[in-house]
Amino acid sequence: MSEKNLSGILLISDLDGTLLNSQHLISARNRSALKRFVAQGGAFTVATGRMEISVERYIPQLPLNIPAILYNGAMIYDFQTREALWMATLPRQIEGIIQSLVENFPGLGIEIYANSQIYLWAENALTKKHLRRENIPFKHPFSLKDIPEPWQKVLLAWEPKKLEAPETYLLALKQPLDLMRSEAFFLEILPQNINKGSALERLIHYTGLDMTKVVALGDNPNDREMLQIAAVGIAVANAHPSLKGSATFSTCGHDNHAIAGVIDWIETNMAQ
Repeated sequence: MSEKNLSGILLISDLDGTLLNSQHLISARNRSALKRFVAQGGAFTVATGRMEISVERYIPQLPLNIPAILYNGAMIYDFQTREALWMATLPRQIEGIIQSLVENFPGLGIEIYANSQIYLWAENALTKKHLRRENIPFKHPFSLKDIPEPWQKVLLAWEPKKLEAPETYLLALKQPLDLMRSEAFFLEILPQNINKGSALERLIHYTGLDMTKVVALGDNPNDREMLQIAAVGIAVANAHPSLKGSATFSTCGHDNHAIAGVIDWIETNMAQ
């Protein structure tokens, strides 16, 4: 294939269920396509609900050349300098809300993401599975007061139908918070007006890139705002049905090298 000019084009991808396959790996075909994309002048990064240490393991395989979006939009992080360029934090009244969740919904799993650390406040089978998958250290705090600031997000883990009750409860509180379904089993509590789309706007401002040349790829409802604000929003074939309605079009699934297919499309349709 002859070399294309992809300068000024930003490709931003979700990780789980999108760039990562069902074994949580980046395929050789995807790695090769990303290397080619960046070599032709493209800008590439990821937007994920994961924290810094959880993404770090993939960085040697990814040609990130601009900062990444972490915590579902609560942080913009530069993996080259290893520093947060911007972050949003939860209001401290979240402590009382968490206590009320424990009292009202026994069996609900609660993970608190604070100061680049996971604090496991209430354990269930789903938090066990999640933290085993993430394979990163976590702490059991004695008290919520022991968890240092800043707090980026709180993750609630339960069966999908059971999550509806705490979600309804939180919405009724009318607090300055946003709720997000990042996966079927996860409901995340984020700072108000924080999502991948709002973080993408900040990233565009920081880098000086052009939103009209942004291609975004995702699979779950937490990617909706990002796909809507990008010039081209693409849902993988395995995406949640509600996300596909927000996408410009759908592509193949995460087990079929979706990123490589998107880069082929960019080279055909957006190269200068």
